[in-house]
Formats: sequence, structure tokens, C-alpha cells
Amino acid sequence: MAGTSCSQRFACKILGLRRNTARYRPIRLARYAPLEAALREIYGHHPQLGHRKVKAILNRRLRQEGRPLVGLRLVRRLRRRLCLCVPPPKRKRVRKGLTTGRVPTKATKPRGVWTWDFLADITTVGGTFRILALIDEFTKQCVGHYVARSINAQDVMRTLAQAISEHGAPEHIRSDNGSGAVPLIWSSRH
Repeated sequence: MAGTSCSQRFACKILGLRRNTARYRPIRLARYAPLEAALREIYGHHPQLGHRKVKAILNRRLRQEGRPLVGLRLVRRLRRRLCLCVPPPKRKRVRKGLTTGRVPTKATKPRGVWTWDFLADITTVGGTFRILALIDEFTKQCVGHYVARSINAQDVMRTLAQAISEHGAPEHIRSDNGSGAVPLIWSSRH
């Protein structure tokens, strides 16, 4: 609102704000400035620590300086204000499926190994769509594909059945389940 030719009362009326909200200035307590500086220094050296260990380190420093100790709630509040929060560690998901040990890693003949993968893209209007691509690894030929806004298991099975009816059944089908995942493998020999 600063630098405009309209009054604050008119601007607040247009925006639907109360005037005391527009005038509000957050109060930074001066007594927390040394604690904030200490927290920044601690997180500069140990960015992975949680609030409990940081509180212990901070209180050890304060005790050496002869200053009053801080509580856990204050450390958490200052951490949030300074954007020093550490995201929680992600749990590693256990992947289930067959390994690639019994299946050839390279295709040696046509219809030896087929792979399928899902791709996603966005239209110029902003809508998303997904693509199921079924590829013969030896010939690098696309033996089947399916494009839709969303793809379910029935669509995958229908596309796979159509490709098998047109090109014949492969010996193995491999699915890459994302980065670092164990591939899902189907073999006609089992």
C-alpha cells in the first residue's frame, strides 16, 4: 500500500483487511537475538541435529557463560522462526519381487526380453497424461503403447495381451519400478 495514491482505509476496504492488521509489525524480542545467533552458529556446524540435542548444546554454552538456561519449547519456536528445522528422515521402503539373477540382463534375440515403463507429460493447456510403453529390448521396437490421463492394471493387461497377440509371447517381461528399485520380472518359463 506504500507509494500508492489511495488511502489506507480505502485499500483495506478493497482487500477486505482490517486496518490494524495492515499496520501490524512483528515484534522481534531483543532478548532472543543472542539465542538466535547461537542457534545459527550451532546449525552451521551441525545442520542434521534435532531440537533436543541443539537444546543440550545451547544450554551447555549458556551454563558456561553463567546465563539462564532455555527450555525445549523456546528452542523449537526459535528454530521454526529461523527456518532451521530438519526434515524427518524418510523410511526406506522394502521392495518385494524377484531379482534379476535368474533372468538374462541383455536380450539376445527378438521376443527375448520386453520391458515396460510409464512416462508422464503435460499438455499445452496444462492437463497431465501418462504413457505406457512396451518395448522389445533386442530390436528396440515399440511392441505396444497406451496413452491416457490415468492408467490402471486392467489397461496394462489389455495392452500386454494385445501386444502378445500381435507379436507373440516374449520369454521375459521386465518392469523398472523406479530408481534403485528391484525390477519386477515375469518369465514364461515359470
